[in-house]
Amino acid sequence: FLDAICRRLDSRRLITTEIYLRGPEYKGVYVSMGIDVVAGASIAQVREDAAIELEVLRSLPAGETVFSVASGGCTAFALLLAKPAKLHVVDINRAQIFLVELKRAAIAHLSYSQLLPCLLEDACPFYPMLRPRLGEAARVFWDENPSLLARGLNNCGAIETHLRQVMRFLPLAQRRLSVRRLFAAKSLQAQRRIYEKSWNHWRWKLAF
Repeated sequence: FLDAICRRLDSRRLITTEIYLRGPEYKGVYVSMGIDVVAGASIAQVREDAAIELEVLRSLPAGETVFSVASGGCTAFALLLAKPAKLHVVDINRAQIFLVELKRAAIAHLSYSQLLPCLLEDACPFYPMLRPRLGEAARVFWDENPSLLARGLNNCGAIETHLRQVMRFLPLAQRRLSVRRLFAAKSLQAQRRIYEKSWNHWRWKLAF
């Protein structure tokens, strides 16, 4: 990299002048993070592609009864596209059930212009409208966790919270030029080469 800069500057320097180029001096940055998940209280959002599950369900006879792990609700709601007779949602973490229950109420009773901010920005303005449509246990949970509502229903997971914190350190771990190069790559192979050559350095490894 420094050689390339030297060659470019050398062709443009004034006659009888010399150019001295010195590499940067990096300062170490240490980031440490821990995630404590509390059963029944912590929520996780998992972005899932339900294409395979949908393909399997559509290959079955019509009117099947199916079940899905609740998680963040992505797969469960996607399976409804296959129009099963019944869909049962289960999860070892009750908080996930309460999240899916609230999302179901939001999808069913909010307009599209209301649903987007409820999912992505802040669900608090819409919660009074949705609260009567929840079961008692879900109402108690959300009444006691307004801070989760304030993040938006798609952003209230424990992992999302910690990822937002990590993103604050991203400018320290990666240069803007490196980010632009990675996203400008035209193929997966090109992305991998950039990742291995200039992205996966010690600062990035330290952050994760």
